Amino acid sequence: MDIPALIFNALAVFTAFAALAVSLIMSSRQNDLGHNANQLPVVVELFSEIRSYEFLRKEEELWRDLPKISAPVPLSELPAPLKEYAFNVTNFYSMIAYLWMLQAVDERLAIWPVHFRAVKTWETIRPFVQAERAARGAEHSFLNVLETFVAKIEETDIRHYLGSLQGRVHE
Repeated sequence: MDIPALIFNALAVFTAFAALAVSLIMSSRQNDLGHNANQLPVVVELFSEIRSYEFLRKEEELWRDLPKISAPVPLSELPAPLKEYAFNVTNFYSMIAYLWMLQAVDERLAIWPVHFRAVKTWETIRPFVQAERAARGAEHSFLNVLETFVAKIEETDIRHYLGSLQGRVHE
C-alpha cells in the first residue's frame, strides 16, 4: 500500500471525527442556550413580583403578625388581611417551587433570589399549614411542593452558588 495515500486517508478520517466532535459540542451548547433563553421571560416576569413593594410589605406583615396568633389556625381561617397575604405569598413561592420541581428553570435561578425570604416565610407559616392539613384530614394536601422546595433551599450551600455566579462575572 502506498504510504502517502495511507497518511492522507488517516488524516481524512481524523478530520471527519474532529468535525463530528465539534458539531456535537456546538449542538449541545445551542441546546443549553435555547433552554436558558426560554427560562428568561418566565423568570423576569415571576421575579418582578418579589421586587414589588406591595409583595414585600405583605410578606413582612406575615412575619410580624402570624407569630402573635396564640394557637395556629388553618391558613384558610386566618383573619383578613392575613389570609389574603398568606395565600398571595405562598402561591408565589409555590410557583417557583413547581418550576424548580419540573426543571423548567435552572435550580440556581430558582433558589438564589429567594433563599432567605422563602425559608423565613415557610418558618412563619408552617404551623398554619400544618393546621390546614389537619383540618383537611390529609397530611399531603396543602403546599407540599413548597415544603420540599424550602427543604432543598435549606440543604443548599448558597456560598457555592455565589461562587459559581462570581466566576461568570469575572470571565
